[in-house]
Amino acid sequence: MKATPFWIKAAAAAAVTSVLAVGAGVVALKVLFPEPVLRERVLSAARKQLGREVRLERIGLGLTGLSLRGLEISEKPDFKTGTFLRVEAFHVRPSWRALLRKKLVVASVSAEGLKVTVVKGADGRFNYETLMSSAPTAAPAPAKADAGPAPELNVRRARISRGHIEYRDEREKA
Repeated sequence: MKATPFWIKAAAAAAVTSVLAVGAGVVALKVLFPEPVLRERVLSAARKQLGREVRLERIGLGLTGLSLRGLEISEKPDFKTGTFLRVEAFHVRPSWRALLRKKLVVASVSAEGLKVTVVKGADGRFNYETLMSSAPTAAPAPAKADAGPAPELNVRRARISRGHIEYRDEREKA
């Protein structure tokens, strides 16, 4: 019987180790970020940052990225005044290689069933102008000499399917 060459054994061992590492990563993500805890963290951060109500049917975090289902963002201040944005499915996949270098690079982002309602109010202001303005602004941090370059966000690929933008001008009603 012929002996198996060393490089085949090493490759098989590396493949098994890789599969086990991926499995351990998935389990670690599920243990560290269970769906109810992750959902509440994302919703409370979004509400605080946007100053609007946010609804979310389902959220998932895995090695392929972050997935959101049934995301809705209200008009200001709540859903009684309408829905600003609705998306059936949203997925963000990071570049893991870039994350290891401490850079945020989005390998791909996709939105399915996206609906945005843009309203120009009677005062001439758009409804999206208040998205970030209601959150308290933090005092600027003093610049550090060794801080390095400012953080940047790169998106390699973006896709929107079944998108719809509705535009209303409230000034025409007056």
